[in-house]
Amino acid sequence: MKNNPFSLFFIFIVCTSVSQTVHGQDSFTFPDDCLGEYKGTLYIDYLGRGIVDSASVELTFSKTDEANKWNYSNVIDSPKYGKVEKLYTLIQKDSFPDVYVLDENNGLLIDHARIGRGLYSMFEVSGSLLSYKLECIDEETIYYEIFSVRTANAKESSTPEEAGQVFTVKSYLPFTTQYVTLKKQ
Repeated sequence: MKNNPFSLFFIFIVCTSVSQTVHGQDSFTFPDDCLGEYKGTLYIDYLGRGIVDSASVELTFSKTDEANKWNYSNVIDSPKYGKVEKLYTLIQKDSFPDVYVLDENNGLLIDHARIGRGLYSMFEVSGSLLSYKLECIDEETIYYEIFSVRTANAKESSTPEEAGQVFTVKSYLPFTTQYVTLKKQ
């Protein structure tokens, strides 16, 4: 296993599977157990510069009149940029209950996957790849984070041909993250 470049990946998968099995035994139901109004402070952190800005955030999860649809709204109030309000619709796919679409209600649709207590997505916009995570820590706390990489700055490396099968990896260096821990009000 020492010469296999995927040995660490295998260990990660095993640990993640065990963690999901233990977590999956509780009676938590996403997103219904996350419904409510939450508040917290968003921090914007840049590589090599640290926290460069913060803003107050209000997040609301609420059920709609339609089955498998929830309202998901954010109000971000920054002294630097003012108040930004966004209303999204989270739609659970009928064909696969752990897959959701976040409708930004402006023509943009972003696929999300529910894994455990979290909602995950990765998408590209304007030359940047963004990774999104929203996790219901418990029925009182939501944590979310978005980090960004520039796709033009990809670094590629490969195992030597002498090792047998050649594995190529393309890596991206994150340059910024935005994160917030929200508490139910």
